[in-house]
Amino acid sequence: MNEDQSNYQAYLIRIWLVDDDDQTAWRATLENAKTGERLGFSTLQGLFDYLDVKTELMSYRFKIKQVKKKH
Repeated sequence: MNEDQSNYQAYLIRIWLVDDDDQTAWRATLENAKTGERLGFSTLQGLFDYLDVKTELMSYRFKIKQVKKKH
């Protein structure tokens, strides 16, 4: 993977409403466009939390690469 691709992620997000014990709730799946890996989420907050962690990790790795380039 070249440097540009390591700083890029593409996902297909699907969201839908379900009736859960007489209450509506959002569900979601996140599909990695490159690998086809799919993750399911029972709440939108779970999806947001996953993406938050994923992007924080990518930011950390990017910063490490930048430091290594300078040395």
